Amino acid sequence: MSDVFISHAAKDKPVGDALCAALEAKGIRCWIAPRDVRPGVPWGEAIIDGINESRILVLILSSISNNSPQVVREVERAVSKGIPIIPFRIEDVPLSKGLEYFVAATHWLDALTPPLEKHLQQLAETAGFLLSQLPPRTSGTVVEEGGARVAAQTSRPLWTQALERGETLERAEQEQQERQRVEAERLAREKAEAERELPEMAEQDRLARERAEAERKAAEHAEAERRARERKSRTNENANPPKQSVW
Repeated sequence: MSDVFISHAAKDKPVGDALCAALEAKGIRCWIAPRDVRPGVPWGEAIIDGINESRILVLILSSISNNSPQVVREVERAVSKGIPIIPFRIEDVPLSKGLEYFVAATHWLDALTPPLEKHLQQLAETAGFLLSQLPPRTSGTVVEEGGARVAAQTSRPLWTQALERGETLERAEQEQQERQRVEAERLAREKAEAERELPEMAEQDRLARERAEAERKAAEHAEAERRARERKSRTNENANPPKQSVW
């Protein structure tokens, strides 16, 4: 699990490495390609795993990354998973349409003037503060609550939902807990109803099996009687053959 996924164009690798070093010096764990791509793992799969395991994506925005399909895909994946984006602009370029769709409304950090180190420290402070406000990322686990099983599904971070609704994080947490409570009660009711219906279903199943068995035995008895009648008829015919007429 990492804290920050660093999205950058290949030619911006020196800046990416410097950014990674600055963040990790502050104890912020980073995922950056190609360093963290494990040998033997397909590139695309490694990128998706890196995004899934991160809590923030830092976009190094330059004239090159601005038009990089790879970078746009990484940003799109992060947005779709509710991962906050921090654009770190190292060149004064207008956003391409591909990136504008995802980050136009996001606050940028500019690193247009030297020295770069000053801007990296500001970014590290911003990322550290944002991480302190984010809840831990969860996976699709199951939580026990009131005897019922509640799916804890991975979704957008709670703080982003609160921000969109104009609520405090505390209020959003209360609403989430209430939704989980309601869902737990619903699942508990369904479980109780299923348990009540189980004996009745078992009895209906037993009666159906008994009825089928009785019908089978009746059919076998009828077949046995039919064969007995046929044997008796053949025996009578053999014992009393028809007399032939003499002319």
